Amino acid sequence: MSGQKGAGTVVQSVDKAMVLLEILYREQRPMYLMELSDASAYPKSTTHALLATMCNHGVVRQYRDGRYFLGLKLAQYGQSVSPVWEISREIYPHLMQLAKAGGGGTGEGEGTGSGNGESQGEGGGDTGVGDDGDNSDSPTGGAENGSNTPTNSNQSNNTTPGGTGYYQQQTVPQADVTLRSSASEPEKETEETRRTAVYVQGEYGLQVHGAGSTHAQVLDVVGVENAAELGVITGGGGDEVTMDQMLLWDPEIVLVSRDGNYDETYDDPLWSTVSAVQNQEVYEVPYGPYNWLDQPPSVQRMLGILWVGKVVYPDWYTFDMVEKTQEFYQLFWGYALSTQEAEELLANAMP
Repeated sequence: MSGQKGAGTVVQSVDKAMVLLEILYREQRPMYLMELSDASAYPKSTTHALLATMCNHGVVRQYRDGRYFLGLKLAQYGQSVSPVWEISREIYPHLMQLAKAGGGGTGEGEGTGSGNGESQGEGGGDTGVGDDGDNSDSPTGGAENGSNTPTNSNQSNNTTPGGTGYYQQQTVPQADVTLRSSASEPEKETEETRRTAVYVQGEYGLQVHGAGSTHAQVLDVVGVENAAELGVITGGGGDEVTMDQMLLWDPEIVLVSRDGNYDETYDDPLWSTVSAVQNQEVYEVPYGPYNWLDQPPSVQRMLGILWVGKVVYPDWYTFDMVEKTQEFYQLFWGYALSTQEAEELLANAMP
């Protein structure tokens, strides 16, 4: 077994080490030396030497029973990529190619057929998505309970709602419309109307995602001023600050991650003088099937853009958030979200 070789010189030892990492990643379980030797077809002595070297660097760890698995150093490497990796920029060209391959338009200046006489152009009208039948795998909690991420399982052709080509034709333009429309909203702002917010997590709500962080990118898209000016941004868990710093920032709005202190914020005397608390503008970031802002930075951020806009600038984002949530889940997940389910997702997230 050998790694995939690209242009230029391949260092064999590095190549072999990468193959072992790939095996551990693919198997998703700790493995014994002999297992890794068999899976890679490397001699036992070579496999042992490679694993020992990677253990020294923290990219592999060895358990007391002798098994090997991926090390925590890899998680640190992954976090360092996050601030400079914009998912929308990476996937958009590929989504556009998929849409064209499916026989549909790009949504820029032309309608996209829905199979039932309805159409959607760049203006962001009705999506025309039909009932996809059995939606037993709810995307409102799949990621949390360990089940497989729900997909549009009835995608079968390119002409009818639920077909693969149809799905591509609808989601790509809708994502484009969401980004374009939200990007135009901040143009209405002035220094007087631009509102401040912070995105926090952690037991005490003092791990913040500062201005410029990928984790708080939705705030930038919507035109919200991120009050957390940190200068240096570190990992995905946020940067820890003091309560004194939070009081100095005095944000108008506080957005709390699901693992944060939403339930305690209003009762905590340390937070009592923060403007967001005094004005009852602390909101819990919706979660289902993923966090709507980050963790991971997924397609849910499209819905996060609409949600943040509705919360921060309700006079400009005048749509019904429950209806938008239902439309999004139908279109992107192929799931008919009930009104009750949508309201539960937004229970602590709306004014």
